[in-house]
Amino acid sequence: MQKIHNGAAIIITNNSCSKFFIQRKDDTYPLKECRGCISLFGGACDDDEDSETTIARELAEELVLDNIKITPKLWRNFRLHGNQFANTYEITVFTCFLTDEVFEELAKQIVRPQVVLEGLGEIVTREQLCKWSKDTSKFFASLDVVIDEFLQQH
Repeated sequence: MQKIHNGAAIIITNNSCSKFFIQRKDDTYPLKECRGCISLFGGACDDDEDSETTIARELAEELVLDNIKITPKLWRNFRLHGNQFANTYEITVFTCFLTDEVFEELAKQIVRPQVVLEGLGEIVTREQLCKWSKDTSKFFASLDVVIDEFLQQH
């Protein structure tokens, strides 16, 4: 039987869901075919972790923000077959809604070095995500499915 991998990710948006903070895999990402792909902050669960522990660890590993608290709220689970992977995986997706004021502060901070420690942080509009979600090759590990579902519901 094929092992199913588990992970956790977070959608970070403003309250009106008009802007999103995403991660883009950069040139240092080990899998060349994933470089440049749109992703969410998060990652794989370690063997002894639940999804809440994983997302807290991943946020601490990937982001260093001053006076901005990213508070994950459980949204839903997905079973996906990653675009770049041979395996099926389950991902627990969290959300974090920020006020416009806090989101603007986030946008100011991510341009500084050593704020986003893995990949590139990028602020994108809802319209950009809607357009990109039509091209699954732009997304890391089939996260287009997650983002498309979120956009439909919010």
